[in-house]
This record gives sequence, structure tokens and C-alpha cells, in this order.
Amino acid sequence: CQSSAEGRRTSRGTIRRRCATRGTRKRSRWRSSGCIAIHGPRDSGKTLLAQLWLRERDRHDPVVIGAPAFREPGAVATAVQALSTGTSVVVCSVESLTDVDFPVLQQLAGAADPVRSARVVFCVADDLTGVVVDFLGRQGPRLDLPALRDDPDRVIGLAVRLAQEHSVTLSPALLQALSRWDWPGGASELRVLIAAMVAYRPV
Repeated sequence: CQSSAEGRRTSRGTIRRRCATRGTRKRSRWRSSGCIAIHGPRDSGKTLLAQLWLRERDRHDPVVIGAPAFREPGAVATAVQALSTGTSVVVCSVESLTDVDFPVLQQLAGAADPVRSARVVFCVADDLTGVVVDFLGRQGPRLDLPALRDDPDRVIGLAVRLAQEHSVTLSPALLQALSRWDWPGGASELRVLIAAMVAYRPV
């Protein structure tokens, strides 16, 4: 059976390995910004990876907000309030924002507080262009994820962590089968599959 430690190493290793940066000055600026951007194809598991990583790192769940919600009154205040209390924020579907929404990103990035260990993680589909993506590139490290089908290690890591949330251990044979699947439905398909396995497991 895959141990809990192996699942944790897989999730942490993905963040650490792909967020490597160049230049002492740039690393110093990024550490003080408290922002990370995760880029990848749609439904490649960006938000799920961010949630699992922050949950383990902070010992509590982050606040997850869809980027379009920031056009409604109160959403920015909710995120800023969470950050001020040391709770990290995951912003998904950032690709839905336009250059008009740029001030919202500035406000969120400014509210991230690395001293309190609160981070803002922006989850971005690959088709984002313009001022928004340029701004994110200046705020902190960028993690680029391939499609889930192209990263068997990430499939295993995510599956193990999702199963652990239900106190279920997946067998090595099952993990191997999951790693070989093509995942046309991406991370959503993986999440639904694990939930179904948990629901119908023998008691």
C-alpha cells in the first residue's frame, strides 16, 4: 500500500520542483510577495493541487474563490479578510478575468501576507494573455502543469491525497491502473472516481 508520507511527498515535490526560480534578487522579491501562479490546461488539477498543498502547509483549508466572483460586491473584502487572519486564498479560473479586472489582482496581491503565512495562489488556464498574465509573472513563482494524462506521478499523488481524506488507502495495483488512464475528464474525473470508490467500498 502507498503510505501517507509518499502521498505528501508527491504533492509537496510537485510544488517545490516546478517552482524553482533563478536569481537571488528575484527569489527575495517573490518570498515577500506571498503569491504563486499555477498555469496549465483546463481541468489539469490546478485548484485541487493548490488546496491540498495549502491544507497541509497551513493545517487548515484555504478559501477558494472563482475569479468571476470578484466582480460582485464583497468578494474582494472576503478574500482580504481571510488573508489578514492568516488564511490563504486560492483564486481559480483567473483566465476569465480581463485587463479591466486588473485592480482586483493588485489588491489581492497586496493583501497577501507571507509574515502570517497567508498566500494567494492564482490558478490560470494556458490561454490567458495580456496585462493580467504579465502582472502575475511579476508577483511570484510560476508553476506550469501538463495535462493530467501526461503526469502519472501527479495522478498518483492526487489520488492518494483524495483517498486519505476519507481514511481510505489505495492499493499499488489500483494506483498503477490510475496512472495509466488517459483522464479525458481531467482532475474532475479523478475526484468523481475516488468519491465513487469510497462510496461503494466494502464495510
